[in-house]
Amino acid sequence: MREAGLPVYAAGLSFSIKTFIEILAILSTPWLITTLGVKRCLGVAAVIAICAFLTLANVQSLSQLVVGASLEGLYYGIFAAVGLLYIQSFAGDRLGRATSLYTNSLYIGALIASSMMGLVAQLAGFRTVILLSTVWATLALLVLIVSGRTPTRLS
Repeated sequence: MREAGLPVYAAGLSFSIKTFIEILAILSTPWLITTLGVKRCLGVAAVIAICAFLTLANVQSLSQLVVGASLEGLYYGIFAAVGLLYIQSFAGDRLGRATSLYTNSLYIGALIASSMMGLVAQLAGFRTVILLSTVWATLALLVLIVSGRTPTRLS
C-alpha cells in the first residue's frame, strides 16, 4: 500500500473484496466445471491470475485495487475449488493419497514462496514480488497447455 501511495485502509478493503469474490467463485465453480470441464477451468484460473497480478503490480488508485482484488478472488476461488478435483481425477481409487499429496504440495509451496517473497521484497520491492507471481502463473498455464493428459473421471 505504501509503494502504491494508497491509504492505510486499502489493505483491509482489498482483503474483504478478494474474500467476498473468492466465496462467490467457489460457489459458482460446479456450474463452471459442468460448462467448461476441469482442465479448462484451471486454464481460466491461470489467465485470470495473470491479469490479477498485472493489475495489482500497477495499482495507483483505489478503483484499480478493487479490480485487482476482485480478479485475485476470482482466480483463487476457481483454483481452490477445481485444483483438488483435477488432481483427484488422476488418482483412481486412491483419493486419500491424492488429497494428501495436493495438500502437502500447497504447504511446501507456501513455505518456499513465503521465504522467496520476503527476500525479493527486501531486495527489490513488493511490486517485483507480484510480477514474479505473474511469471509463475504463466508457467503454470504453459504446463497445463503442454500436458496432453486428460483426467479420467472428469471432463
